[in-house]
Amino acid sequence: MTVILLRHAKARATAGYGDDLARTLDNEGLAQAQVLAEVVGGVLARETPIRIVASPALRCQATVGPLAMRFGIESFEDPRLLEMAPDDELSELANVAQTAVGALVLCGHAPALSRLAQIMTASQGVVVPAVELALGIASFASFEFREDSGRRLVALSRYPASDYQRVRIVG
Repeated sequence: MTVILLRHAKARATAGYGDDLARTLDNEGLAQAQVLAEVVGGVLARETPIRIVASPALRCQATVGPLAMRFGIESFEDPRLLEMAPDDELSELANVAQTAVGALVLCGHAPALSRLAQIMTASQGVVVPAVELALGIASFASFEFREDSGRRLVALSRYPASDYQRVRIVG
């Protein structure tokens, strides 16, 4: 089972009305979302079912749109993926991620995604430097769990947006 933590693609600097949630992707971000659909789609090619959950921010919804279309599924919103989500909500989300059936893609913001990654690794008894878990624009991390005696983290990789070459952190 795979859980992907995905930071949204490049967004416009402002929404024009001061509402951060209304910021959309710029042209570069739209192109990144298409590339992400291919790369993340390749990582999840053998996994079903797949569930995609994103922050209510328009830039996150637009980032996962091409991926949802690729798999012919709907994406869902979850406010726990917002930028300043409290740790108790991120802990709830980590529990959901680690008990999900099938693959799960969570699209959100920094620094919440990095904190979520730290909570997920800590709950597995794995210590990873925070810098390894920081996600830049349009980057993602892939957590691979094995279902033997409970869910056990067997691999953790980071895919930086520069080239999406897999960087193994664990496993």
